Amino acid sequence: MQNLFLVRSSKKFHISDEVKEFIKMYTKKKRNYIKWKNMLMISLKISTSITRIIRRFK
Repeated sequence: MQNLFLVRSSKKFHISDEVKEFIKMYTKKKRNYIKWKNMLMISLKISTSITRIIRRFK
């Protein structure tokens, strides 16, 4: 699941199921939030919209 997330959002990132899945993972497993955030920052360096979404759910 994580690999699929990274692969699908590596080149072009569209706010869709990936973000929804991330939100679900964050709300269910807050312990893994830091890991997910680091993965997102690495794979979505250019994207500013995702960072805004993360800050809203922080």
